[in-house]
Amino acid sequence: MTKINKKGFVLAEMLIVTVFLMVIFSILYSNFYPLLAEYEIREEYDDVDSKYEVYWIKKMIEDSTYTEDLSVLTPPDPSVASEPTFIRFNCNKVSTENEKQATCKALVKSLEVANCDDDGNNCQIYITNYQLERFKNTLKEDDTDTFTTEFKSYINTLPDFKTPSLNDAKYRVITVFNHTMANSETYTSYATIEVRK
Repeated sequence: MTKINKKGFVLAEMLIVTVFLMVIFSILYSNFYPLLAEYEIREEYDDVDSKYEVYWIKKMIEDSTYTEDLSVLTPPDPSVASEPTFIRFNCNKVSTENEKQATCKALVKSLEVANCDDDGNNCQIYITNYQLERFKNTLKEDDTDTFTTEFKSYINTLPDFKTPSLNDAKYRVITVFNHTMANSETYTSYATIEVRK
């Protein structure tokens, strides 16, 4: 009885298995790599604390006593450059009642919203249109010191939200927080959430 030489068959099997594994790993890598980038963005920007804090700002804006006219953010003709692309949140627009304004001032102070004065004004809380394309264009054209480079970087990481909101939200609130840790070091975080008004 003669033996059959199987060396070529083993080599072909090994090549097929190697190619199969390479295809599997390339598919895993191409799907996993964007998740890493998304994790890095979430770690640096939209952390859980900031999302929780921006939720309470959203609730103040959605309150029926908030008097700011947000409809100017959605002009009939979006190509008109003179239309505003954002409104800064101020506690004096929350209500005409002193109690609600005092609550707002205490809240933005306790949440450590950036640049707030004692009256809860000039805070780095921006209300924009739900779709961020116009706001992003405003930031690209901005050559003043109104917005920091880090803030512009954060806005550029956000999607444009071109599809309509599932909750029929027309606006979005974007907030900058300056947190102080126990050892007196500070760090900045950012968060955004949609607003139904």
